Amino acid sequence: MGRYFRADTESDGWSTDHARLRLASVRGNSHRYYRKPRQDSAAATFHAASETIVFAVADGVSAASLPELGSMLACEAAIGAVLRQLDAGQGEFDWAAVVRQAAAALTVRATAILAGTGPGPGAAPAASPPPTPGPAPAPAARPAPHPAAVPEPPLAPAPHLAPAPAAHPAPDPAQVERLLATTLVVGTARPVPGGLEVRLSRAGDSGAWVLDLDRAAYRPLFAPKYDPDAVIVSNAVVPLPRCPDPAELGGCLLVAGQVLLVGTDGFGDPLGDGDGQVGALFARELAEPPSAAWLAHVLDFSRQTFDDDRTLIAIWPGAGAGRPA
Repeated sequence: MGRYFRADTESDGWSTDHARLRLASVRGNSHRYYRKPRQDSAAATFHAASETIVFAVADGVSAASLPELGSMLACEAAIGAVLRQLDAGQGEFDWAAVVRQAAAALTVRATAILAGTGPGPGAAPAASPPPTPGPAPAPAARPAPHPAAVPEPPLAPAPHLAPAPAAHPAPDPAQVERLLATTLVVGTARPVPGGLEVRLSRAGDSGAWVLDLDRAAYRPLFAPKYDPDAVIVSNAVVPLPRCPDPAELGGCLLVAGQVLLVGTDGFGDPLGDGDGQVGALFARELAEPPSAAWLAHVLDFSRQTFDDDRTLIAIWPGAGAGRPA
C-alpha cells in the first residue's frame, strides 16, 4: 500500500429535502495487483443555508509520485473554496478561483514535502531511537515538596511570537505536478423550480453525464475525452496544478427521470457513449438510488482492459427520507 494508508473502497450516501446522493470510489484491479493505493478521491457535503450540495471528484495522475494525496487535497480545497463563496452569498460562482485554490493547495503541500515538514496523511511516525544506557540508579529520593513550594517554569513564548521556521522556496509548477498532479471536477446542485440546477467546473479529463432513465441514454456535460473523428488519439492529460484558461464549465437543469453522474475516467472510459454493456448496467442499477455499498459493488465490475480506479457520484432530484441505512 505504499507509505500512506487508503481504503480499497469508500462509499457514502445521504438525502436532502430535494435530492438523493450516492458516492463510491473503488481501487482498480491494476493497483490491487501491484499493491498501489487507490489514487481516486471523491467528497460531497451540504451547505444548509443555501440548500446546496457541493461535491468533487479527482483522479490522481499515475505518473506523479503521490497522486493519491494530490487527488484528496484537490477535493478538499475545491469544496472548501465553494463553501466560502456560498457563505459570502455570491450570486455567481467564480469557478476559476475555485480551481486556482485547489491548485494552490497542491503547491502548499508540495512546498512542505520538499522542505521535509509535510509527510501527508497516514504516514507512520518516525521510530523512536533505542534507549541509551544511563547511570546506575540513584538512592531513593526524599519525598517531593508540596506543589506550592515548586517554582513555576518560565512561560514559553506565545505561538505568534515564536521565531518562524526558515521559509522554503515555493516549487515551480513542474515540481508540483511531478509530486501531486491530479484531475478535478467540482460542482454544485441546488433546488430550483422544476428540479436541480447543476453547475460544474473541471481540470483534466474526468467527466460528468446526465443519465436519462427513460431512454437509458447518457449526455456528457463536458467535451468528450476522445474525438471519434480524430485521426490521432491522444491520452495526454492537463492536470492540476495547471489551471485551464478560460475555466472549463458545464451544467444542466436536472429533472425527474434523470441522474447526474460525476466520475473519473475509470468509469467514463468503459462507459464510452453509453450504448454498451456498461451503460446498460448502470441505467438498470441506477433507476432508483441503491445503497451506497451496492453502488460500490456495481462500480467494481469486471471488463477486460479496464482496470483503473473507478469513482462515481450520482445525484437524483426529488425529496429524500433521511440518511439511508
